[in-house]
Amino acid sequence: MVTKATLTQEEKRMLDFAQRWYLYGGGDPEDIMVTFGVTPYVFYSRVEYLLARQPPCLSPSTLEAMYRVAQDRRAGS
Repeated sequence: MVTKATLTQEEKRMLDFAQRWYLYGGGDPEDIMVTFGVTPYVFYSRVEYLLARQPPCLSPSTLEAMYRVAQDRRAGS
C-alpha cells in the first residue's frame, strides 16, 4: 500500500498541488510550469499515476474527483 511516507518529496508536492486545485478544475498551466518545470500534460500524467496507486491520505471521493480532473486536463492539453 502506498503511504505518504513512501512518496518522494516531489510526488507529495504534486499531490498537494493537485488536491489544492482540483475543486477549481486544476492549477494554472503557468503555475505548473514554474512550480514543477513540466507541462500540464506531464504533470497530470504523473498525478494520474500517483492517484492510481491510491494513496490512503486521500478519501475515495477526493481521489475519484482528483483523478477526473487529471484526466480532463491531460486530455485537453
